[in-house]
Amino acid sequence: MSNVRTRKGFIALMLVIMLLMSGISVNAASSGVSIKKYSAPTTLKTGQKFVVKGTVSSTQTIKRIEVGIVNSSGKWTSYKYDNKKVNAKSFNLSKADKKLKFGKLAEGIYYYRIYVHTADGKTHTVLDQKFTVKTPRPVVSDCTQPDELKIGKGFSLKGKITSDTKMTKVEIGVVNADTGKWTAQKYTTNPKAKTFNISKADSAVHFGRLECGFYTYRIVAKTSYGTFTLVDKSFSVVDPESENNLKSESPNIKLSGCNAPVIYNVGKDFKVKGTVNAEEGINRIEAGIVFEPTNKWTDYKYDSPVIGKTFNLNKVASTLQFSKLPGGTYYYRVYVHTESGVWLAINRKFKVRPSNKPQAAVDWAVNIANDDTFNYGEKPIANAIGCYFCGTNEKKVKNSGGDERYAKTYVCMTFVGAAYAHGAGDPDILKACQRGKMTLYETNDNFTKFSCWMKIGACKDLTIKDLMPGDVVIDWSDHNDNNGHAFIYIGNNNLVEASGGGWGANSIGVKTGTAATRLARLGSDSRNYVMRYIH
Repeated sequence: MSNVRTRKGFIALMLVIMLLMSGISVNAASSGVSIKKYSAPTTLKTGQKFVVKGTVSSTQTIKRIEVGIVNSSGKWTSYKYDNKKVNAKSFNLSKADKKLKFGKLAEGIYYYRIYVHTADGKTHTVLDQKFTVKTPRPVVSDCTQPDELKIGKGFSLKGKITSDTKMTKVEIGVVNADTGKWTAQKYTTNPKAKTFNISKADSAVHFGRLECGFYTYRIVAKTSYGTFTLVDKSFSVVDPESENNLKSESPNIKLSGCNAPVIYNVGKDFKVKGTVNAEEGINRIEAGIVFEPTNKWTDYKYDSPVIGKTFNLNKVASTLQFSKLPGGTYYYRVYVHTESGVWLAINRKFKVRPSNKPQAAVDWAVNIANDDTFNYGEKPIANAIGCYFCGTNEKKVKNSGGDERYAKTYVCMTFVGAAYAHGAGDPDILKACQRGKMTLYETNDNFTKFSCWMKIGACKDLTIKDLMPGDVVIDWSDHNDNNGHAFIYIGNNNLVEASGGGWGANSIGVKTGTAATRLARLGSDSRNYVMRYIH
C-alpha cells in the first residue's frame, strides 16, 4: 500500500512540475483548490477568438473569482470577469467567456490569470498562463529595389509576396519623396491569393519616365489583418553627366555645358563643369557650396576676380570638394559680378546621403560607457592634454619578462577617434590614429593635419542647433588656448565623453540631461564648433 501511495504522490508531483514548465501556474493540491478540463492560450493571431472553459473546484467555499487578461506590465486589461458572489465549491469558467475578448487584443505579451478567493480568507492563483498575440504579416522575398537611376533608364521589378491569408489588395509603385503621394508609376491589383509575383507590376511601373529627383519605391499589401507597407525604399533619379538646362537670373548671362549634382552618397566626388558667358565684362566669380539649413557658404568656395566675358567653371572644380560634405541638403551656387550688378547664375539644390557610421560610433561609445568591466589604461606622454582614450576590456597578463601588459589594448587616441575607429569600423581612422598622439590644438592647421580628424569633420559651418547623433563637438570654453575637449553628441540633449588628462581616461560616461546647458554655453564662444563624420 505504501508503494501505491508513493507512486501516486510521485505522479501528482510530476504533473505539477509539467504544468509549471508549460508556463501555467497552479496551486498544489494541498491548497484545496484545483482546475480541470480547462483551456489556456499560448499564441494567438490578432483578431483570433479564444473560448474560455474549465471548472474550478475547492474544498473551501469559493467566495469570489477573478478571471481575466493581464498585460505585460502586470495590470488587468479591460477584459476581466469578477464575480464576488460565487458562494459555491465549484465554478464553471465558461461564465467568464463573454468578458474575455481575446480577439480584440493588440500585438503583445499577455497573461491569462485566474484568482480564487476562498472562505478561509486565502487567495489562490489557480492559473497564470503567458501568451502572445501576433499579427500575421505578408513578407517579401528576392525583391529587387532601385538605388540611384539615371534619367530615362528603366528598372526591372522582381520578387514574391507571401501571406498567411489571402491578399485583397496589392499596390506597387513610386511615391514622390516631397509630397508623399503616389506618382503615375503605380500598379494596383486584387490578387485574392496568398502569393503574388511582383514582376507582374513591371510593365506598369515605368522608372524611365521619372524626372530627376527623390522618390520612394513602395509595396503595400492588404489582408484581413490590416494594410502593411512591405517595401519603402528611397532612391533617386539623377542626370549627373549631361547638361542640366541651368538658367541664369540675367538674360545677359548664358550657361553652356553646365552640370550640377542632384543626389549622391557621402564621400563620393562630383566635378562641376561648364562655361559662363556674359554680354558685358565679368569682374568676379563666386562659386561654391551652401549649407541649406543655415544658407551660409561652406569652406568649399571659389572667389576670384575675372577679366573677360567668359569663365570656365572647370577652374573651380578642385575647390568645391563635394566628397568632403557630410550628409545633408546643400546648394551649388554661382554668382557672376558684372558691370551692371551681381547675378545668380546657378542655384541648384542637391542632397548628400549620410553614412550610418555616426550611429555605429554612438552605439559603441554608449556601450563602453555602460560597461562596468572595462578597464582604463594609462600611458604618460608629455604635453598630451585632452580627452585621450587608452583602455582594454581584457585582463592584464604577464609577458615572458614578467612585466604586466594588456592582452588587447586600444591605441591611445581621443575617445571620439576610438569610437569611429573601433565602433564605426573605419580602418583609415584607426591607421591614422595609431601613428601618434592627436592633441586638440586650437589652430586649424595643427588640428586638422591629422587625417583621421580631417576625415571625421572639417565641417565648421555646422552649429549647435544642427546637432545630430554622432556629431563631434569641440569645446574650448573651459580650457586655455593650447588644448580643448571633445565629446560625442548622442541625441536628446545627451552626450558621451571621456574624462581624465593625458593619454589615460579615468572615466567614460553618458551625461544625461546635462548637455542642454552645456550646448547652450558652447554657442557663446566662437572657437567652439561641430564636426560631422563625412565618409
